[in-house]
Amino acid sequence: MNNKIIDDAKAAAEALDLAYNQADFPTQIQLKPSRDAAFEAVDAAERTLIGSQLAFTPANISEMAGIRGEIEKAADTQSLIVGAEKLVAFLAKNVPIA
Repeated sequence: MNNKIIDDAKAAAEALDLAYNQADFPTQIQLKPSRDAAFEAVDAAERTLIGSQLAFTPANISEMAGIRGEIEKAADTQSLIVGAEKLVAFLAKNVPIA
């Protein structure tokens, strides 16, 4: 189950990155802090989960999938930023970073 959480988190961060790369410069300025925070949270979570006995519930997996979907379907900059914040908050809440 850890792999599913990380796979969805990576896909969500990659969707943010794609939106960032396709955006005009002013939008990139708005998205960059959220995009960077998402990638940092995903990297930290992945490092923590390697070899970890931490188990996620089906509800956790569903929540992460929902966040990924929200980011992938975001229609505007603000929705992307909110999605990135949810991704970072989910990982911070569910993956204890030492």
